Amino acid sequence: EFNRITKQGGSLLVTTPNYSNIRAKISYLLSESERFNSMMAPNELDSIWMSKHDISDEIYYGHIFLIGIQKLRVYGRLAGYKIKKVHFTRAKSTSVLLLPLFYPFIYFSNWIAYRNNLRKNKNYDEETKREVYDEIFKLGTSIKILTSGDLMVEFEKIKNSTEVGKELKSQHKEFGTT
Repeated sequence: EFNRITKQGGSLLVTTPNYSNIRAKISYLLSESERFNSMMAPNELDSIWMSKHDISDEIYYGHIFLIGIQKLRVYGRLAGYKIKKVHFTRAKSTSVLLLPLFYPFIYFSNWIAYRNNLRKNKNYDEETKREVYDEIFKLGTSIKILTSGDLMVEFEKIKNSTEVGKELKSQHKEFGTT
């Protein structure tokens, strides 16, 4: 729907709690929760923020469906957008304190995945793979994203959503065939 109402070259600004900062990553690892030690994992008791049937039949689910920068990026690409700029918010002190301890592991694991995927994916030419994987690597190792409390991502519409699917190639050769 955003693609339909945005002009070519137009901007879409998306903001969300930053599920890609170090604090959120560790919290999710430990308890699948947004904040370790202070919140339970998303559930039907604590995660429904608004359900007033006298006002509306709509239910607001709060932070049940939070996503990080990588999924936000790919959803944007699949909808015909590219990231124009990530606007940074204030840093979370817990993430800043955890950064020196975990950053080497984050960087190294992203680097290994980057190198492996450049070699592995034969469906696309080298230039296309580098463009995509470079962006993913930079987002995954960005100190500002790893420490920021919120994500504010400015997308630019680069194509109509109907054009996007024509450029995609299936990774599963047998999918859809008998």
